[in-house]
Amino acid sequence: MSEYMADSSALETGSSHQRRAVPSACAEFQEFYRALEADNSISTEDMLELFRDLGVYGHLTEIFTVFSNLRDILEQVQRLPAWQPYLEPVKKWPRLLDWVLSRGDLLQQSSFRPSTALRNPLVHRCTTSHPLYTLLWTSTIPEQLLDFRLLQGHIVLSHLAKIRNHPDYAYNYRDREKAPYDKVLEGTYRCGLALREISLPESAIAPDVLRPERPPAVFAEQMYAIWEALQNYRKIEKNSPPGSEQSAGDEAVSDHVSERDHDLFTLLRRLDSSKIHNHLRAFCYDVAEAYDLRKRGFRLRGPGRSRERHTVHGYLPLIILQADEIVKADDDPAKRSIRWQRGGEVAHALGRGNAHARRIEEEFDIDSEENIGEEFVEADTDCSLQSQGVPSLLSLALRGKMHAEALQNQIFPWEYDLLTDSALHSLLLRMDGDFLEELEKSEENPSILAECIALLSILLWTGCGLKVARKARMVTSAEQIDLRVLSLREETGGATWLLRIPVPSHESAARHRISGCADVGEQILMLPDVAGASAYWRQLHQHYPAVSKESWFSRSVSRYQKVLQGYLRKVDPSGYLSLTKIEDYLWRRLASSGDLAEADMIVGKRHRLSQVRRFYTTLEISRLAQRYRTVVLQILLELEREPPNNAPALPSRGYIGAVYRPQLAAVRDVVARLQEELHSCQDHWRSIAAGDRGSDSTRLWRKHYNAYTLYSWVFFSYATAARASCRPFPQEGVEDLQEGFVVYSDKTTRDRSHVRLLWLPEELLSQLRGQKAFAWSVSESRATAEVLDQGGSSFLLMGKAAQPLCPKVLLPYLKEWFGHALPVNSHRRFCRSYLLELGCPIEVIDAFMGHWFTGESPWSRFSSQSAKAYVQQLRPYLTQMLAELGLVFVAPPTPAVLRNER
Repeated sequence: MSEYMADSSALETGSSHQRRAVPSACAEFQEFYRALEADNSISTEDMLELFRDLGVYGHLTEIFTVFSNLRDILEQVQRLPAWQPYLEPVKKWPRLLDWVLSRGDLLQQSSFRPSTALRNPLVHRCTTSHPLYTLLWTSTIPEQLLDFRLLQGHIVLSHLAKIRNHPDYAYNYRDREKAPYDKVLEGTYRCGLALREISLPESAIAPDVLRPERPPAVFAEQMYAIWEALQNYRKIEKNSPPGSEQSAGDEAVSDHVSERDHDLFTLLRRLDSSKIHNHLRAFCYDVAEAYDLRKRGFRLRGPGRSRERHTVHGYLPLIILQADEIVKADDDPAKRSIRWQRGGEVAHALGRGNAHARRIEEEFDIDSEENIGEEFVEADTDCSLQSQGVPSLLSLALRGKMHAEALQNQIFPWEYDLLTDSALHSLLLRMDGDFLEELEKSEENPSILAECIALLSILLWTGCGLKVARKARMVTSAEQIDLRVLSLREETGGATWLLRIPVPSHESAARHRISGCADVGEQILMLPDVAGASAYWRQLHQHYPAVSKESWFSRSVSRYQKVLQGYLRKVDPSGYLSLTKIEDYLWRRLASSGDLAEADMIVGKRHRLSQVRRFYTTLEISRLAQRYRTVVLQILLELEREPPNNAPALPSRGYIGAVYRPQLAAVRDVVARLQEELHSCQDHWRSIAAGDRGSDSTRLWRKHYNAYTLYSWVFFSYATAARASCRPFPQEGVEDLQEGFVVYSDKTTRDRSHVRLLWLPEELLSQLRGQKAFAWSVSESRATAEVLDQGGSSFLLMGKAAQPLCPKVLLPYLKEWFGHALPVNSHRRFCRSYLLELGCPIEVIDAFMGHWFTGESPWSRFSSQSAKAYVQQLRPYLTQMLAELGLVFVAPPTPAVLRNER
């Protein structure tokens, strides 16, 4: 239901209603500074220097997002060997950033609602007064995020190079609203304009076109040379005789611009005088100035010198709704037209991207796809169906869009788009012959068609997109992998593809291995090249040894797309063969015969149907590699093609996927210790019943009840995979259940489409009955009747008060028993992943987890799924899992003990 679009209200500078932000006068900074001084493990001077270098806004608005982005930037650039000489100014930053990001209690920010979004200082005043801080707040779509982060890294380093040579560099950050070097800030502001334009998915210039992986000084020099060549080209065009401009201009360009930048030069010529052209020129000149490369002045008038409001569009994740759908508030022609910006803001209120939604997602440990119009986020009256105008129209449009997508969510249309064996067989034969012809044409430089055929083979057998394949590089060890999403490592036993898999959703904050959880490491998947996908590429490298490994596939994506589309049309004039079908072929084969999340992890893509499933999935690298090998060998068998003789061995250790998947041994240990705690409490009650009644009986009562409730929650969570909520246990009917089914809702929409049936094993039913009896006895003696009305048996005792089992209440107990802060839905990661490893059918796992989209609901009225057949298939796998975890019924205190205590 959600897509990416540009926020039309984006950046408007020149506002006059922002608060002054001298850090020492800001309550947010004061609280942060007190905590900083109280912690001897971190240097106050180093932290203030970091704040001064970045120009952190005094109210610390969006500081968590800014620092998270900066941490990502540093991680990316530290992986590039050629960048290392430039990173001395930021060597202290990672430790400082980690400390700040670990103090979430100091970074609580009030969210900006749709009606107040334009009051966010990072949208207005900070664009000029704190340009680097605002620039680091900017992001883009996942497909181009790596290159975008590198561009931000270039600006950070150039900004530092300029301010550290400034005489006022060591100013007192705490007592100044903004830095005293206006010219430097103005240059960084201009860089921010360019990056915000580039951040748009539909921007004319994508980040990878600029090749930001180049070392900073090299990047600055070569980008500056492009603008010098553009100026020379214009002079030649103006002064050359008619008819000779092209040849003279091309000669001038070849003297200044490297061959790999010719496509960018041509693109900039076409965009001459456009807004993005001018902003990018300012960015390149400003970066060149930091490395003493700039020869002539360039001036872009800043917004502070004009009363005219300056608007630059930037990226925000919103829901696409066509502008012509929001014209009038209703059918009344007398009402004024609704601005498109307002429509975008209302869409934003549904929970994608605002600070409140992110807080809910982290607290309830859910994926962002589960948090669109769901019960997790408090209802927003602006988006109710009863309200008038744009909100009502938007709600209706989204509901219609959701139903229109129902058929797309079914798996059967996928087969229609799958390439046939005959078409694929013909293509592979044609590629073999055409590739040899291209090699014979030139002995010095490879043709673009030869590169395209090599890319086509990579696309087909790895399933990655063209943008990813174009960045593929040959490496000799895993340590050489930098930001490249795809690498090829040649070994004596064969070739291996190394694919970096992105971490799901907000788990990117977990940067180190967590004790008791699966070792996801660097999220690098190793796939044996069993189909010989790299054969063409390796032949190219052998045939043209003068071409370095870093120089392959250096042309622009659009250039390769054009050649590939033309080649496919030549092979198949009917148009049946398409680049999209080839890119999706492997993913579709994997998905049609297995799990969607597993298919996503193997090819490194994010399909909309698998996003939520991936959030809860962690699998062994060896399993994924074996799955890849099995499917590819099956394809080769169907095509009657022999696989290469030399194939490397499968990897033997490590995991890919969600970070917070508990290990079996860790969960089993917690279960055993909880059972031991409960048995210990029972022994204490026996001594009390025998007359040894001590003063600690009240404390023992509370301790016993809380341990029993926590054990019941662990049992219920791992046996049902129910999402964490404030009332997890079924509220009524547990005593009379015969078949073990209960209607349950841990997440729902207004149409109640996600209410589902839970099957409760007999041991769990006994545990829930014991939990309810224990809770009722506590409620009668110590708590209030209100607890039963609000949470049934789902509460813990905090002193004399009863607290519902909400995530915030539960988290400290999970940390105590598991030894670290484990998310409240970590059990869902374990259940889905472990059932997959046991071989449980995918449809059964999806029903068990509550994963489906409109149009495929297993518990809907017209579903063909049988509840009894579902239990028959689930029972052996679930029984085995619960037995290995050691989860069994533990009886509560006897009624006699409870009566004695009361």
